[in-house]
Amino acid sequence: MKKILFSVLTLLLSFEVLACSCQFHGLLAKWQRAEHVFIADVTKLTTIEKGDTKNYREGKVRGDFNVISRFKGQPELITHLSSAHKPVCCTCSTTLKNDKYVVFTNKTGELSLSSCSMTMLLNHASYYEEVLSRLSAGSETQQFVGQYNSVKRVLTLDESEAHVAVHEFYFDFEVTNNDVIFEGYQLKDGSIFFTRVNTVTPIANE
Repeated sequence: MKKILFSVLTLLLSFEVLACSCQFHGLLAKWQRAEHVFIADVTKLTTIEKGDTKNYREGKVRGDFNVISRFKGQPELITHLSSAHKPVCCTCSTTLKNDKYVVFTNKTGELSLSSCSMTMLLNHASYYEEVLSRLSAGSETQQFVGQYNSVKRVLTLDESEAHVAVHEFYFDFEVTNNDVIFEGYQLKDGSIFFTRVNTVTPIANE
């Protein structure tokens, strides 16, 4: 019986060690946390160590890159990007691609990526480049007034009754529809990137 209990406890501890839990950060939080922010185009991948998923060895791949846009800090202090060669279950590992990445980091030298990294593929967030350009330039935000649907993530503007998609309006809404006044950037595609809330008033009788 003691052996069985010991085995079960060992198994549970193993799952705890292997479990991957990531803390999510929106674009504004990443901008504020990171010392260096830029877009990197990975041009060459080199396998440093081959992975072996059967034996839970993820290996390593290193990527050379060119900086194609810089928004903050000193991108030249980051020498390479790296990742797992073969991701292993539950270890938060990821793979590196010949693609463009939005890099957020406080580190210098080689930057190791995981599924929890603030750094991400540019094509996973199409609005990032435009918003980062605004943040880097210190552009002033606009004020928006209307009714916001927190499920559809759409703002109906009071002045024109136009329906506009809103990115990253993070707020603990009590109901779905709310009268709102907030600050943000109007993007080229017409959508809005949220930066700061002024007032939120739940609409009664939904």
